[in-house]
Amino acid sequence: MNISGFGAGSNSVYKSINTNSKQYKVAAKDHLAALMEEEAMMTPEQRLLYELMGGHEECDAEL
Repeated sequence: MNISGFGAGSNSVYKSINTNSKQYKVAAKDHLAALMEEEAMMTPEQRLLYELMGGHEECDAEL
């Protein structure tokens, strides 16, 4: 099974998103706020695993 056409990098729909639009920036800001809220509620064990898997920097790279 070939899934190479399903990645965000090769999909023209994702390439057409205007990351400079006000709507995108508001959505990104809301996403970041929700992420920070989730981080604040993590137990120490969850926090350790989260950091081991890339933590906040990994999520920022996706935005």
